[in-house]
Amino acid sequence: MARQRIVRRRLAVAAMLAMVFAGLPALTGHARAAVASTTAIAADEPTALAEAQSSAQPVEALSDRTEFAQTFVNPDGSFTDNVSATQQRVQLSDGTWADIDTTLQAQSDGTLAPAASPTRSALSGGGSAPVVTVWQDDSWGGGWLAVTWPGGALPAPTLAGDTATYPGVMSGVDLQVTASDQGADLALVVNSAQAAASLTTFSLGLSAPGFTLSAGSAGNVMATDSLGGDAFDVSAPRMWDSAAGGSGSSGPGPSVLQAPESASLSGGTLTVTPDQGMLAGTGTFFPVFIGLHVHPREPSVTVHGPRGGWMDVARDNQGGQWGEWQPHGKLFSNTPKQPLAPVGPWCNDNGSGTCIAADGKPASYRGEHRSYLNFPIPSRIWDSDPNTISATLFTNDIWTWTCGVKTQVELWQTTFASRDITQDPTPWDHRPSEQQQQSTSPPIAFGHDSGCPAAGVSFGATGAAKSASANHLETLTLELRATDSDETH
Repeated sequence: MARQRIVRRRLAVAAMLAMVFAGLPALTGHARAAVASTTAIAADEPTALAEAQSSAQPVEALSDRTEFAQTFVNPDGSFTDNVSATQQRVQLSDGTWADIDTTLQAQSDGTLAPAASPTRSALSGGGSAPVVTVWQDDSWGGGWLAVTWPGGALPAPTLAGDTATYPGVMSGVDLQVTASDQGADLALVVNSAQAAASLTTFSLGLSAPGFTLSAGSAGNVMATDSLGGDAFDVSAPRMWDSAAGGSGSSGPGPSVLQAPESASLSGGTLTVTPDQGMLAGTGTFFPVFIGLHVHPREPSVTVHGPRGGWMDVARDNQGGQWGEWQPHGKLFSNTPKQPLAPVGPWCNDNGSGTCIAADGKPASYRGEHRSYLNFPIPSRIWDSDPNTISATLFTNDIWTWTCGVKTQVELWQTTFASRDITQDPTPWDHRPSEQQQQSTSPPIAFGHDSGCPAAGVSFGATGAAKSASANHLETLTLELRATDSDETH
């Protein structure tokens, strides 16, 4: 149950913001709408139209708001829909909306839970309670999966935002759990080479009453229901060090050493064997994280329509390939965790933009990342006059490996990006198929340091929006890929 070695990466990384569909004058007027941004809110579309015409400003129609989208009515009667691939908000039991907030809060039963998350989870407040329990949405069948620590009672954790750290669960090793909007990220934190020297294996307990636990072909563990449907997923464990900062229990920073782990499932016990070469390597920066993700299989729709989502797939030039569903991470230790969409070529680098031989790989070792974004499509654009439709994808380029070499990024419409692709042993070979190129960015290099700070990058996607209209697509999938897939500098 091992993943391929990813080693030191250098990426152009985009954080998803929004897909903006402008057009379809469904109420009055026929002008193409401009991108809207407003705090004005009305109960429904007719009221929003009246207020928009009165104020000469776009107004949001609250009745159209979903977990992934907002709809604005423009003064001319056209609409602008801001749609995200990432879930932005949750609807509370009283019908009001709240932004997602995974800050941990103490509960009356002694556990810890995120303030507002689409995925219900509970983290241990210390003692013999499970490290983390995640629940499946009742609309998807309900039930829960718990991860336990067989090493004895847990100490009371220290809290930092969305993360609970249980110190000293082994000599020189902490246990860290981070709540996410998808479930939880769990990692052993090996703080020194001395601690690493005695860490040969460790175990986690898995319990999912009413479900069958089994090992997946990609190294993950699945919990399936009586009909064989996947209910929960525990990702294949992996390791990463702390080179260049930004690493944490949720995942690696932008330029780190990574390695696979060996893991085996027996009954309800998952035994993990860390990569000893990495733990003992002279080029390893401590602390080292040994982690996995725990999450329920989310339904493909909400009560408001299709869900968004995203994934990345990668390959190297030695036959390795891998993928990850909805990757999150911190670029640096002082930055928040955020959705990441890795794009472009990578290699082992020396931190200054030069590919080098490292970790048993030659200087010619190369690889490439591509990311795929699923956007829920507002049905109002179906069968619209193509002349009334426009669309723009807005992203932020928040990390690149050097300011000196710029990369062009292409936007393509593709077939649907399914989570199942990332759990296939060969996700690159099964990545979504390209259908139509939409646009290409100018050469970019943002987010390395103060010389080229993070910056927004937008892509024209009108052709994809028109295709969604003509073909009644409920979900539109877009690919971000580098024009040059081979790093030569």
